[in-house]
Amino acid sequence: MNDHDMLALFRIHVDRLFVTPPTTLEKLLHALFGMAGEVGELIDMVKKFWIYKKDFERKNAVEELGDLLFYMQAFMIHSEITWEEVINHNVEKLKVRYPAGYTDAAAQARARADKHVSNDTPSPSC
Repeated sequence: MNDHDMLALFRIHVDRLFVTPPTTLEKLLHALFGMAGEVGELIDMVKKFWIYKKDFERKNAVEELGDLLFYMQAFMIHSEITWEEVINHNVEKLKVRYPAGYTDAAAQARARADKHVSNDTPSPSC
């Protein structure tokens, strides 16, 4: 099965299971909090690997990443965003940001430039 077919089947799978919240806003919030929870579980797993020197739990990582993708797909369904749109946008953005490829120096230069721009921009009055 190619990636396109797999993503199409996954979308159907998620759309069939993710039906509980009645409004679009509630569906987006459910998906967003779901993503946050799954990322938290991945962070905890890596913390144990890093700090406590436990074995890396690949099987658990696969499970949590699958759950994260589930919630990402749900968010994308209910905001009418496609994988192709997300991937193409990210690729194009990073081509512009790092035309010669990623380096720490390029990232640091970009961060300095962003900080300079934000310091020059007046903050809105409250």
